[in-house]
Amino acid sequence: MIQNCAQQCYVVEGVYPPELSYMEDNYGLRVNREDYYVTYEVFASNLPPKVTVVSKP
Repeated sequence: MIQNCAQQCYVVEGVYPPELSYMEDNYGLRVNREDYYVTYEVFASNLPPKVTVVSKP
């Protein structure tokens, strides 16, 4: 889901989003931080971000 949203941003804007909150603010992404740890790492605006989602114990 997060990767799909990042890809959509890339198609529309020509760059991957700089941070997770950008997709939440501009693309309607909702992240369940109560149940999951989420990391979003960007290396460059033209490369897909590394997204890790881990269930909380």
